[in-house]
Amino acid sequence: MNDKKENKEVLKTLDKVIGSLENTSVKLDTIVTQSQIDNLERNILSIEEIIKELKKETCSAENKVNRTKNSIERELSGFRAIAISSFVLGMFNLFGFILISTYIK
Repeated sequence: MNDKKENKEVLKTLDKVIGSLENTSVKLDTIVTQSQIDNLERNILSIEEIIKELKKETCSAENKVNRTKNSIERELSGFRAIAISSFVLGMFNLFGFILISTYIK
């Protein structure tokens, strides 16, 4: 009988220990998970800050590209106007030479 009582007491103690270990492991799982969540939150915040900075840099780069494009278009328009003006002046000179050469003969 003593052996049975001792065995029952040992089993009760073991049950308590097992329950305590299960509770502890669940709490540890929760702690690790919370720690991982905190790390993820920090990483997400830093990534969001990097994305905001990249958006700002992209907007400023886009503005620079647009300004450069507009200035190039203006310069191209100026070159086009100069080319057309040069052609017209050349034609006037050609007609002038033709007229002068006909009168000189």
